Amino acid sequence: MRMLLVFLVGCSTVPSAQDDDVVVPDGKEDNFYSSAAREYFVSGKSTVTLEDEWAQKSDAEKLVRAKQLVQLKNLAVSWFLDSYLIDKEDEESNKGYGGFGSLVRFASEDESAPRATTGLSYEFDYRVQVGGGPSLVSKLGGANFTLAIGKPSNAELAQLEFNHEWYRNSPWSSWDPTKLADDQLEKIAMKIVAQTRSSDAYLAYDRLLADGEISVAVHFGWDYWDRYDIKGSRNLYSFLVGQGFASPAESYQKYDSKAPLTKTIHSNGKPVVVKIWIFHPGDPAQMVPGPDPDTDEGGKLLEADMRDSLKNREVIVFEGHSGAALRICARQLAQDRRGRHGRLEDSLGGDAQELPDRAGQRLRHL
Repeated sequence: MRMLLVFLVGCSTVPSAQDDDVVVPDGKEDNFYSSAAREYFVSGKSTVTLEDEWAQKSDAEKLVRAKQLVQLKNLAVSWFLDSYLIDKEDEESNKGYGGFGSLVRFASEDESAPRATTGLSYEFDYRVQVGGGPSLVSKLGGANFTLAIGKPSNAELAQLEFNHEWYRNSPWSSWDPTKLADDQLEKIAMKIVAQTRSSDAYLAYDRLLADGEISVAVHFGWDYWDRYDIKGSRNLYSFLVGQGFASPAESYQKYDSKAPLTKTIHSNGKPVVVKIWIFHPGDPAQMVPGPDPDTDEGGKLLEADMRDSLKNREVIVFEGHSGAALRICARQLAQDRRGRHGRLEDSLGGDAQELPDRAGQRLRHL
Protein backbone atom coordinates (compact mmCIF):
# COMPACT_ATOMS: atom_id res chain seq x y z
CA MET A 1 0.00 0.00 0.00
CA ARG A 2 2.99 2.24 0.48
CA MET A 3 3.51 2.57 -3.24
CA LEU A 4 -0.05 3.66 -3.70
CA LEU A 5 0.21 6.33 -1.03
CA VAL A 6 3.16 7.81 -2.86
CA PHE A 7 0.72 8.80 -5.57
CA LEU A 8 -1.89 10.16 -3.23
CA VAL A 9 0.28 12.16 -0.87
CA GLY A 10 1.94 15.50 -1.39
CA CYS A 11 0.27 16.22 -4.72
CA SER A 12 -0.58 19.81 -3.93
CA THR A 13 1.79 22.71 -4.37
CA VAL A 14 -0.81 25.27 -3.24
CA PRO A 15 -2.98 23.35 -0.77
CA SER A 16 -6.64 24.07 -0.40
CA ALA A 17 -8.48 23.64 2.88
CA GLN A 18 -10.64 21.08 1.10
CA ASP A 19 -7.73 19.03 -0.25
CA ASP A 20 -7.19 15.44 0.79
CA ASP A 21 -3.45 15.80 0.16
CA VAL A 22 -1.38 15.31 3.27
CA VAL A 23 1.18 18.02 3.92
CA VAL A 24 4.23 16.34 5.42
CA PRO A 25 7.13 17.94 7.29
CA ASP A 26 10.26 19.04 5.47
CA GLY A 27 12.57 16.11 4.81
CA LYS A 28 9.69 13.62 4.79
CA GLU A 29 8.47 14.29 1.26
CA ASP A 30 7.97 11.50 -1.23
CA ASN A 31 11.21 12.28 -3.03
CA PHE A 32 13.17 9.40 -4.57
CA TYR A 33 16.47 11.10 -3.82
CA SER A 34 18.75 9.03 -1.60
CA SER A 35 21.74 10.16 0.40
CA ALA A 36 22.69 6.55 1.24
CA ALA A 37 22.95 5.16 -2.30
CA ARG A 38 23.95 6.16 -5.79
CA GLU A 39 23.33 5.02 -9.33
CA TYR A 40 26.25 4.21 -11.60
CA PHE A 41 26.94 3.22 -15.17
CA VAL A 42 29.27 0.27 -15.73
CA SER A 43 30.57 -0.20 -19.26
CA GLY A 44 33.00 -2.38 -21.18
CA LYS A 45 33.43 -4.41 -24.35
CA SER A 46 33.01 -8.11 -25.00
CA THR A 47 32.75 -10.49 -27.93
CA VAL A 48 30.56 -13.24 -29.29
CA THR A 49 31.55 -15.96 -31.75
CA LEU A 50 29.11 -17.51 -34.20
CA GLU A 51 28.87 -21.27 -34.56
CA ASP A 52 30.95 -22.89 -37.35
CA GLU A 53 27.88 -23.60 -39.50
CA TRP A 54 27.49 -19.84 -40.04
CA ALA A 55 30.80 -19.59 -41.92
CA GLN A 56 29.16 -19.89 -45.36
CA LYS A 57 26.25 -17.58 -44.58
CA SER A 58 25.96 -14.04 -45.95
CA ASP A 59 27.18 -11.06 -43.94
CA ALA A 60 23.58 -9.98 -43.34
CA GLU A 61 22.64 -13.43 -42.00
CA LYS A 62 25.70 -13.50 -39.79
CA LEU A 63 24.83 -10.10 -38.36
CA VAL A 64 21.34 -11.30 -37.42
CA ARG A 65 22.84 -14.23 -35.53
CA ALA A 66 25.44 -11.98 -33.92
CA LYS A 67 22.69 -9.70 -32.58
CA GLN A 68 20.94 -12.71 -31.06
CA LEU A 69 24.13 -13.80 -29.34
CA VAL A 70 24.83 -10.27 -28.10
CA GLN A 71 21.49 -10.27 -26.31
CA LEU A 72 22.37 -13.56 -24.65
CA LYS A 73 25.88 -12.40 -23.80
CA ASN A 74 24.60 -9.12 -22.33
CA LEU A 75 22.54 -11.14 -19.89
CA ALA A 76 25.54 -13.34 -19.08
CA VAL A 77 27.87 -10.40 -18.42
CA SER A 78 25.23 -8.91 -16.14
CA TRP A 79 24.93 -12.20 -14.26
CA PHE A 80 28.67 -12.35 -13.62
CA LEU A 81 28.85 -8.64 -12.74
CA ASP A 82 25.97 -9.00 -10.31
CA SER A 83 27.63 -12.08 -8.78
CA TYR A 84 30.72 -9.97 -8.17
CA LEU A 85 28.97 -6.92 -6.72
CA ILE A 86 26.28 -8.39 -4.48
CA ASP A 87 26.82 -9.35 -0.86
CA LYS A 88 26.70 -13.07 -0.11
CA GLU A 89 25.25 -15.01 2.78
CA ASP A 90 27.66 -16.64 5.22
CA GLU A 91 26.71 -20.12 4.07
CA GLU A 92 27.32 -19.42 0.37
CA SER A 93 30.36 -21.12 -1.13
CA ASN A 94 31.49 -17.91 -2.89
CA LYS A 95 31.21 -15.77 0.25
CA GLY A 96 34.74 -14.46 -0.22
CA TYR A 97 34.25 -13.33 -3.82
CA GLY A 98 33.47 -9.64 -4.33
CA GLY A 99 30.66 -8.40 -2.13
CA PHE A 100 30.14 -4.65 -2.38
CA GLY A 101 26.50 -4.29 -1.31
CA SER A 102 25.47 -3.41 -4.86
CA LEU A 103 23.24 -4.83 -7.56
CA VAL A 104 22.89 -4.71 -11.33
CA ARG A 105 19.93 -3.69 -13.44
CA PHE A 106 20.23 -6.43 -16.02
CA ALA A 107 19.01 -4.50 -19.05
CA SER A 108 21.78 -3.07 -21.20
CA GLU A 109 21.53 0.69 -21.62
CA ASP A 110 22.81 0.42 -25.18
CA GLU A 111 21.27 -1.36 -28.12
CA SER A 112 24.68 -2.73 -29.03
CA ALA A 113 25.51 -3.00 -32.71
CA PRO A 114 27.84 -5.99 -33.16
CA ARG A 115 31.01 -5.17 -35.08
CA ALA A 116 32.71 -7.90 -37.11
CA THR A 117 36.31 -8.46 -36.06
CA THR A 118 38.00 -11.67 -37.25
CA GLY A 119 36.52 -14.89 -38.51
CA LEU A 120 33.12 -15.43 -36.93
CA SER A 121 33.74 -13.11 -33.98
CA TYR A 122 31.94 -9.86 -33.25
CA GLU A 123 32.68 -7.16 -30.67
CA PHE A 124 29.97 -5.20 -28.87
CA ASP A 125 29.65 -2.52 -26.22
CA TYR A 126 28.17 -3.33 -22.82
CA ARG A 127 26.64 -0.73 -20.48
CA VAL A 128 24.30 -1.23 -17.52
CA GLN A 129 23.07 0.64 -14.47
CA VAL A 130 24.28 -0.38 -11.04
CA GLY A 131 22.93 0.68 -7.67
CA GLY A 132 25.32 0.87 -4.74
CA GLY A 133 26.67 2.90 -1.86
CA PRO A 134 28.31 6.31 -2.32
CA SER A 135 31.78 4.78 -1.88
CA LEU A 136 31.37 1.95 -4.40
CA VAL A 137 34.00 3.31 -6.81
CA SER A 138 36.66 3.50 -4.12
CA LYS A 139 35.75 0.02 -2.86
CA LEU A 140 36.37 -1.30 -6.35
CA GLY A 141 39.80 0.29 -6.32
CA GLY A 142 38.93 3.08 -8.72
CA ALA A 143 36.90 3.76 -11.83
CA ASN A 144 38.58 0.99 -13.82
CA PHE A 145 38.41 -2.65 -12.80
CA THR A 146 38.63 -6.08 -14.41
CA LEU A 147 35.66 -8.43 -14.36
CA ALA A 148 36.38 -12.14 -14.77
CA ILE A 149 33.46 -13.97 -16.36
CA GLY A 150 32.92 -17.58 -17.36
CA LYS A 151 32.63 -19.00 -20.85
CA PRO A 152 29.26 -20.74 -21.14
CA SER A 153 28.68 -21.98 -24.70
CA ASN A 154 26.19 -20.36 -27.04
CA ALA A 155 23.90 -23.34 -26.49
CA GLU A 156 24.13 -22.89 -22.73
CA LEU A 157 23.40 -19.17 -22.94
CA ALA A 158 20.18 -19.96 -24.77
CA GLN A 159 18.94 -22.15 -21.91
CA LEU A 160 16.51 -19.69 -20.33
CA GLU A 161 13.51 -21.83 -19.54
CA PHE A 162 12.08 -20.65 -16.23
CA ASN A 163 13.73 -22.39 -13.26
CA HIS A 164 16.11 -24.19 -15.63
CA GLU A 165 18.28 -21.28 -16.73
CA TRP A 166 21.96 -21.94 -17.43
CA TYR A 167 23.11 -19.76 -14.54
CA ARG A 168 21.48 -22.10 -12.04
CA ASN A 169 24.05 -24.76 -12.89
CA SER A 170 27.57 -25.19 -11.51
CA PRO A 171 29.96 -23.41 -11.71
CA TRP A 172 27.85 -20.40 -12.67
CA SER A 173 25.33 -20.53 -9.81
CA SER A 174 27.90 -19.75 -7.10
CA TRP A 175 30.34 -17.91 -9.29
CA ASP A 176 33.92 -17.61 -8.10
CA PRO A 177 36.53 -17.18 -10.86
CA THR A 178 39.38 -18.00 -8.49
CA LYS A 179 38.28 -21.63 -8.67
CA LEU A 180 38.77 -21.84 -12.45
CA ALA A 181 41.86 -21.81 -14.65
CA ASP A 182 42.67 -18.66 -16.63
CA ASP A 183 41.83 -20.32 -19.95
CA GLN A 184 38.29 -20.87 -18.65
CA LEU A 185 37.80 -17.16 -18.06
CA GLU A 186 37.14 -14.06 -20.14
CA LYS A 187 38.47 -10.91 -18.53
CA ILE A 188 36.67 -7.67 -19.37
CA ALA A 189 38.05 -4.20 -18.69
CA MET A 190 35.18 -2.35 -17.02
CA LYS A 191 34.68 1.30 -16.16
CA ILE A 192 32.29 2.57 -13.51
CA VAL A 193 31.02 6.16 -13.51
CA ALA A 194 28.63 7.72 -11.00
CA GLN A 195 25.49 9.14 -12.55
CA THR A 196 24.65 12.77 -11.91
CA ARG A 197 22.87 12.84 -8.59
CA SER A 198 19.32 14.17 -8.74
CA SER A 199 18.34 16.90 -6.33
CA ASP A 200 14.64 16.60 -7.15
CA ALA A 201 13.06 13.32 -8.13
CA TYR A 202 9.36 13.89 -7.55
CA LEU A 203 6.75 12.22 -9.67
CA ALA A 204 4.94 14.52 -12.11
CA TYR A 205 1.78 14.68 -10.04
CA ASP A 206 0.40 17.62 -12.03
CA ARG A 207 0.41 15.53 -15.21
CA LEU A 208 -0.80 12.41 -13.44
CA LEU A 209 -3.88 14.16 -12.06
CA ALA A 210 -4.48 16.67 -14.88
CA ASP A 211 -7.52 14.84 -16.28
CA GLY A 212 -9.16 14.62 -12.85
CA GLU A 213 -8.68 10.87 -12.64
CA ILE A 214 -5.99 8.36 -11.73
CA SER A 215 -6.21 4.68 -12.64
CA VAL A 216 -4.25 2.14 -10.63
CA ALA A 217 -3.92 -1.59 -11.30
CA VAL A 218 -2.52 -3.77 -8.50
CA HIS A 219 -1.49 -7.27 -9.55
CA PHE A 220 -0.68 -10.04 -7.08
CA GLY A 221 1.31 -12.97 -8.45
CA TRP A 222 0.68 -16.51 -7.27
CA ASP A 223 2.62 -17.41 -4.12
CA TYR A 224 3.76 -20.98 -3.58
CA TRP A 225 4.64 -20.53 0.09
CA ASP A 226 1.50 -19.53 1.91
CA ARG A 227 -0.79 -17.96 -0.71
CA TYR A 228 0.35 -14.46 0.17
CA ASP A 229 -1.34 -13.38 -3.05
CA ILE A 230 -4.66 -14.09 -1.38
CA LYS A 231 -3.65 -12.61 1.96
CA GLY A 232 -2.18 -9.49 0.38
CA SER A 233 -5.05 -8.81 -1.99
CA ARG A 234 -7.58 -9.36 0.79
CA ASN A 235 -5.71 -6.96 3.08
CA LEU A 236 -5.51 -4.33 0.36
CA TYR A 237 -9.22 -4.65 -0.40
CA SER A 238 -10.11 -4.29 3.28
CA PHE A 239 -7.77 -1.33 3.68
CA LEU A 240 -9.26 0.53 0.73
CA VAL A 241 -12.83 -0.06 1.89
CA GLY A 242 -11.81 1.13 5.33
CA GLN A 243 -10.42 4.30 3.74
CA GLY A 244 -13.74 5.09 2.12
CA PHE A 245 -13.33 3.47 -1.29
CA ALA A 246 -16.58 2.27 -2.81
CA SER A 247 -16.45 -1.34 -3.97
CA PRO A 248 -18.56 -2.73 -6.82
CA ALA A 249 -18.89 -5.95 -4.81
CA GLU A 250 -20.42 -6.79 -1.44
CA SER A 251 -17.19 -8.32 -0.15
CA TYR A 252 -13.67 -9.41 -1.10
CA GLN A 253 -14.96 -12.95 -1.82
CA LYS A 254 -17.32 -11.51 -4.43
CA TYR A 255 -14.95 -9.00 -6.02
CA ASP A 256 -14.01 -10.20 -9.54
CA SER A 257 -11.62 -7.42 -10.66
CA LYS A 258 -13.84 -6.35 -13.55
CA ALA A 259 -14.58 -2.94 -12.06
CA PRO A 260 -12.46 -0.71 -9.82
CA LEU A 261 -12.85 0.43 -6.26
CA THR A 262 -13.33 4.19 -6.39
CA LYS A 263 -12.97 7.26 -4.22
CA THR A 264 -13.00 10.98 -4.99
CA ILE A 265 -10.27 13.03 -3.37
CA HIS A 266 -9.37 16.70 -3.77
CA SER A 267 -6.01 17.98 -4.94
CA ASN A 268 -5.18 21.63 -5.62
CA GLY A 269 -8.82 22.41 -4.98
CA LYS A 270 -10.00 20.05 -7.71
CA PRO A 271 -11.77 16.68 -7.41
CA VAL A 272 -9.76 13.64 -8.50
CA VAL A 273 -11.40 10.25 -8.97
CA VAL A 274 -9.10 7.43 -7.84
CA LYS A 275 -9.84 4.08 -9.48
CA ILE A 276 -8.10 0.93 -8.22
CA TRP A 277 -8.36 -2.53 -9.74
CA ILE A 278 -7.10 -5.54 -7.76
CA PHE A 279 -6.02 -8.67 -9.66
CA HIS A 280 -4.97 -11.99 -8.14
CA PRO A 281 -5.21 -15.75 -8.79
CA GLY A 282 -8.25 -17.46 -7.37
CA ASP A 283 -8.53 -20.17 -4.74
CA PRO A 284 -11.73 -22.23 -4.69
CA ALA A 285 -10.74 -23.74 -1.33
CA GLN A 286 -10.98 -20.29 0.23
CA MET A 287 -13.98 -19.28 -1.92
CA VAL A 288 -11.86 -16.58 -3.55
CA PRO A 289 -12.75 -15.78 -7.18
CA GLY A 290 -10.09 -15.40 -9.83
CA PRO A 291 -8.23 -17.33 -12.53
CA ASP A 292 -7.02 -20.79 -11.54
CA PRO A 293 -3.19 -20.62 -11.38
CA ASP A 294 -2.94 -24.40 -11.84
CA THR A 295 -4.26 -24.26 -15.41
CA ASP A 296 -3.13 -22.90 -18.76
CA GLU A 297 -6.38 -20.99 -19.04
CA GLY A 298 -5.85 -19.34 -15.67
CA GLY A 299 -2.34 -18.32 -16.63
CA LYS A 300 -3.58 -16.84 -19.90
CA LEU A 301 -6.23 -14.80 -18.07
CA LEU A 302 -3.66 -13.40 -15.62
CA GLU A 303 -1.39 -12.50 -18.54
CA ALA A 304 -4.26 -10.80 -20.33
CA ASP A 305 -5.14 -8.78 -17.23
CA MET A 306 -1.56 -7.50 -16.89
CA ARG A 307 -1.31 -6.66 -20.59
CA ASP A 308 -4.57 -4.73 -20.41
CA SER A 309 -3.29 -2.80 -17.40
CA LEU A 310 -0.04 -1.94 -19.18
CA LYS A 311 -2.05 -0.58 -22.08
CA ASN A 312 -4.76 1.27 -20.20
CA ARG A 313 -3.78 2.13 -16.61
CA GLU A 314 -1.57 4.96 -15.40
CA VAL A 315 -0.04 3.23 -12.38
CA ILE A 316 0.77 -0.48 -12.21
CA VAL A 317 1.85 -2.18 -8.98
CA PHE A 318 3.10 -5.77 -8.96
CA GLU A 319 3.48 -7.85 -5.80
CA GLY A 320 4.95 -11.28 -6.35
CA HIS A 321 7.89 -13.35 -7.53
CA SER A 322 10.15 -12.10 -10.31
CA GLY A 323 13.37 -13.05 -12.02
CA ALA A 324 15.93 -10.35 -12.70
CA ALA A 325 17.88 -12.32 -15.26
CA LEU A 326 15.01 -12.47 -17.73
CA ARG A 327 16.74 -9.44 -19.16
CA ILE A 328 14.84 -6.92 -17.09
CA CYS A 329 12.08 -8.60 -15.17
CA ALA A 330 9.63 -11.44 -15.19
CA ARG A 331 6.14 -11.41 -13.84
CA GLN A 332 5.34 -14.70 -12.18
CA LEU A 333 1.58 -14.43 -12.24
CA ALA A 334 0.66 -18.10 -11.98
CA GLN A 335 2.24 -21.39 -10.96
CA ASP A 336 3.48 -22.14 -14.48
CA ARG A 337 3.39 -25.87 -13.77
CA ARG A 338 1.66 -26.58 -17.06
CA GLY A 339 3.78 -24.50 -19.39
CA ARG A 340 4.86 -20.88 -19.73
CA HIS A 341 1.43 -19.31 -19.34
CA GLY A 342 1.17 -16.94 -16.41
CA ARG A 343 4.53 -15.27 -17.02
CA LEU A 344 4.77 -11.83 -18.53
CA GLU A 345 8.34 -11.02 -19.34
CA ASP A 346 10.46 -8.49 -21.14
CA SER A 347 12.91 -11.18 -22.06
CA LEU A 348 14.95 -12.40 -24.96
CA GLY A 349 11.72 -13.84 -26.28
CA GLY A 350 10.53 -10.29 -26.82
CA ASP A 351 7.07 -10.52 -25.25
CA ALA A 352 7.15 -6.82 -24.46
CA GLN A 353 7.54 -6.08 -28.15
CA GLU A 354 4.01 -7.39 -28.65
CA LEU A 355 2.76 -4.49 -26.56
CA PRO A 356 2.37 -0.93 -27.85
CA ASP A 357 5.49 1.19 -27.40
CA ARG A 358 4.02 3.03 -24.42
CA ALA A 359 3.07 -0.23 -22.71
CA GLY A 360 6.44 -1.78 -23.42
CA GLN A 361 8.12 1.15 -21.75
CA ARG A 362 5.82 0.80 -18.75
CA LEU A 363 6.83 -2.86 -18.44
CA ARG A 364 10.48 -1.95 -18.63
CA HIS A 365 10.24 0.62 -15.87
CA LEU A 366 7.85 -1.01 -13.42
